[in-house]
Amino acid sequence: LLYSFILLGMVPAAIIAFFSLYIASSSIEQQAYEQLTSIREIKKNQLEDYFQQTQKDLRLINNVWSDNLKLDSELRPELLASLKHSFFESFINKYNYYDLFIIDSEGEIFYTVAKEPDYKTNLKHGLYKNSGLGRLFEKVSRSRKIEIEDFSAYAPSNGEPASFIAEPIEVNGKVVGVIALQLSIDTINQIMQFREGMGETGETYLVGDDFKMRSDSYLDPTGHSVIASFAGNVRNNGVQTEASSAGLRGQTSTDIVIDYNGNPVLSSYTPVSFLGLNWVLLAEIDEAEAFAALNNLQMIIAFICLFTLAGIIIVTFMIAKSILTPIGGEPAAMESLTEKIAQGDLTTQFSGNSHHTGVYASMVSMTHSLTRMMGSLSHVTIELSSAAEQTSSTSVQAS
Repeated sequence: LLYSFILLGMVPAAIIAFFSLYIASSSIEQQAYEQLTSIREIKKNQLEDYFQQTQKDLRLINNVWSDNLKLDSELRPELLASLKHSFFESFINKYNYYDLFIIDSEGEIFYTVAKEPDYKTNLKHGLYKNSGLGRLFEKVSRSRKIEIEDFSAYAPSNGEPASFIAEPIEVNGKVVGVIALQLSIDTINQIMQFREGMGETGETYLVGDDFKMRSDSYLDPTGHSVIASFAGNVRNNGVQTEASSAGLRGQTSTDIVIDYNGNPVLSSYTPVSFLGLNWVLLAEIDEAEAFAALNNLQMIIAFICLFTLAGIIIVTFMIAKSILTPIGGEPAAMESLTEKIAQGDLTTQFSGNSHHTGVYASMVSMTHSLTRMMGSLSHVTIELSSAAEQTSSTSVQAS
């Protein structure tokens, strides 16, 4: 009964549990993948919008400066820039730029808002010729179009990483200089570190083609920040993982990989390109948290199966007891007793303290009755034998 009931009860339950878990697992996994992919795409769109906006801002400030040069052609550009200082300062503060540069065609930086050590230096043959701004000035002068320079250590800004976007200044069809904006890492961090729907371990960050950070990590803001990444090395402060490598190769996907901390994570990655920049955007969350709902479901189903098994065992014993009560004993004992009685063996010894019930009690009673009956028959037989012997003896004596 026990084995039969467990088989009949647990096999359907196991089948239902398996298919329920399979369907739910697929749904939960798909939801986790789609949610992370959606966050990745949202961040990518926001980042692309930011770069597009920097391009528009640069064009706007360039147009303002060019128009002023045309209107005040008799003023020296240095003096005109000083007169417009409050406007330039309010512009970079409002639109969150680190600095603004106006460079003449000979490479002289004759105006900056921040007035750092690069002010009044020359980008063609000066101290910062090989800096990011110097390389950008050379590119813009050569291409005569808008260009961007990736983050690199910039000495005038305390050696911290800096990125620039620049455009040639044209007056009456002639290039008279270059205007540049120094991008603020804070703006990029604001985009990447907005964590709605990312849970406790989720984060999005950017990695450059040198595997160094292009935005600060939320989970490790000290060791994996942009500043730490350029000050340190890729092994300790960068991200050279399977996901970042695949993203830099132009691949877009969502997979379970090992992150820069050595933990298994669900990672959604995609390349980000703008004016020659080659970055990868990664949205990641710990595998345990991403599939926490699935783990909880597995535990719930396991508890249900154990509870079902316990219920089946209890019900089986109750049914077995209800069957055994009218019989009065175990089937094996009943069979043995029946066979002995059928063979005429009434020598079975029953405990006087046993409280037998049902058919078993009746068979015990029958055994006792047959034993007494056989005893009575034996006594009668003996008496008849004695009487017969006495009769025979008297007959002999009479003869």
